[in-house]
Amino acid sequence: MWFYVMTFYLALPLLVLAASRWGGWPEKSVAILFVAAALATMLVRSGAATKYHSVELGVFAVDLALLAGLAAVAVRANRWWTIWAAAFQAITVTGHLAKMATPGLSRMAYALMLGVSAYPALIALALGIWNHHRATIRAAGAISSGSSPAVPRPRPGPPPPR
Repeated sequence: MWFYVMTFYLALPLLVLAASRWGGWPEKSVAILFVAAALATMLVRSGAATKYHSVELGVFAVDLALLAGLAAVAVRANRWWTIWAAAFQAITVTGHLAKMATPGLSRMAYALMLGVSAYPALIALALGIWNHHRATIRAAGAISSGSSPAVPRPRPGPPPPR
């Protein structure tokens, strides 16, 4: 289990750096939201002896806030991956609701429901950073070659009258 957790905490700062370097505002916003949620979760999570025995109300509040933030970004951004990230976070919130509905749910099942969707959300962010970077390069190449619709091409023929 430690490898699973450590992989997340190694990937997150790398994605934050990548988002700050190559991302647009949605990528940077989501990276900040992920870091804030990870730090807040560390602060509010129960101790090892009682962790995941009952609903982690503090973690539930953090996960709801993260879902609200991701949904807000998804509504405003023109990026497909933001919807995926919000959907993966909704799966995490559903894990809390499952524990509320089924108090006898095992600690391991509850822990997995809370953590398993974090990796696809990070992958969605990574894809978003990659796609934004590629689009930026394409746009820069199109502008420099004069093929961008934003840069009008000169029309063949006589010059316009003065």
